[in-house]
Amino acid sequence: QTDGAMSNADGLLAERTWFALGSTRIAYLPSAEAMIHLIVHSAYEHHFENGPQILHDLAALLQRDQIDWPHFWQLAREGGWERGCQLLLWLAEITLTISPGQSVVRITGSARVILAA
Repeated sequence: QTDGAMSNADGLLAERTWFALGSTRIAYLPSAEAMIHLIVHSAYEHHFENGPQILHDLAALLQRDQIDWPHFWQLAREGGWERGCQLLLWLAEITLTISPGQSVVRITGSARVILAA
């Protein structure tokens, strides 16, 4: 990716929510932005040198949070990260199974992701 595309990741921080933990403020990203952050960090910044941990991180986020998929794919397109998102979500689908034949995530032909029932 170009440096311009990388700088788009900084724009994700504009969507963060702040919570107080005692006298310390903690920032959290909404789930779509958090997923983009995980993918950009793994695929585009570290070039997968951080190993398969990303797959478990994605699965945990998918199981814990409701993802705004139209917003997620919009962010991916705008940032130039759509192919990396598709790749990592596909890898999560084929490698992380709950039971034989039942994946944590499923990717439909339109590249939208849903949780397996």
